[in-house]
Amino acid sequence: CIRDRPRKPPERPRVAVVVQRYGEVTGGAEKLAAQMAEHLAPHWDLTVLTTCAKNHLVWDNAFPPGPDVVDGIKVLRFPSTRVRNIRGFNGLSRQVFDKSNERLREEQWVAEQGPMCPGLLHHLATERDAYDGYLFFTYLYAPTVWGLPLVADRALLVPTTHDEAPVRFGVYRDVFERPRALLCLTPEEHTLIEKYFPNHAPTRVVGVGVDRPRADGARFKEKHGIHRHYLLYIGRQEPGKGVPELLEYHQALKNRFEDAPDLVLAGDTNMELSGEGVRYLGRIDEQDKHDALAGALAVVVPSRYESLSLLTLESFAQGTPVLVNGRSDVLVGQVERSGAGRAYTDLESFIQGLREVGSERGPMGKRGLAYVKKQGWPQVVAAYREEMQRILEEKRQ
Repeated sequence: CIRDRPRKPPERPRVAVVVQRYGEVTGGAEKLAAQMAEHLAPHWDLTVLTTCAKNHLVWDNAFPPGPDVVDGIKVLRFPSTRVRNIRGFNGLSRQVFDKSNERLREEQWVAEQGPMCPGLLHHLATERDAYDGYLFFTYLYAPTVWGLPLVADRALLVPTTHDEAPVRFGVYRDVFERPRALLCLTPEEHTLIEKYFPNHAPTRVVGVGVDRPRADGARFKEKHGIHRHYLLYIGRQEPGKGVPELLEYHQALKNRFEDAPDLVLAGDTNMELSGEGVRYLGRIDEQDKHDALAGALAVVVPSRYESLSLLTLESFAQGTPVLVNGRSDVLVGQVERSGAGRAYTDLESFIQGLREVGSERGPMGKRGLAYVKKQGWPQVVAAYREEMQRILEEKRQ
């Protein structure tokens, strides 16, 4: 018999992921970009376009420029050409935040914020047809502000929008209005975009998938010599993440209650972390992180500037409730929808929230686990693919 010639499998679309840092770095948006790249790689021919920077404060080059491979994902790195002057940048920020500015002044702020990476922008301008579509992460940084308009007709943006001073800048109007779609992480982020950018591109709340690896809280305690109940925060240890307030509240807790839990901190830092019952572990690996989450009395999320908080969802995945900054609508929304935590806005509500979380840890943990079970990677990946498919179909016409 005559056999049919085997069908050639359809070619995967060539998609560039553009993000300010990638690889062995700490940051919520960067972690999300890596997670999405890994889950989309079976469906797309992916290349990550990024900088050589590891440190988001100064953008000094830590990785070599050129091709790289990270966890099986192709990466193309471009060097930063300017190290950020933090003192000068903070001074400029005080001058321009919460007031009207000329466009040139806002452009100056974006340049000082960085990372300044002309090679990446040149690549987007000259090699735009090397990719069928683009997926940008984070609205804030220079590669998105100046790179996205170069390829806007085939670009999706995951803006990770926070209610912070820069979101009011007119310079970001193109970023929110010109891509083919904005992929939001929470309903609260969508509401924020509506508030500041009424003519925004079409939006879709896609959420994020949550992994649920096995973990052992007792193993974490034994490894690090922890013998008391503890609160936990994992992430960048810096003022912008609300860490000074967390340290202040924890110290007040220790002064007031003999049986107050310790505070365990993990992640990169640029500040002093000290106090009675405070343990700073530095950066920890993924298994250690999940073990720490599983063993905590509660996980504290002290930042008021969040577009999602992966830490909150990862806590729920280990059956651990959260205590979150109530000045963040995103965090309050996650706690209210899940029923797996409490929000605080001052010391007294922090103490009361901790009491309630401690007494209801079991039921709250179960509700958090049920909440994240609904956050599946297949649904999230399908949403990204559907939005990119719209671009690909129009490109073929």
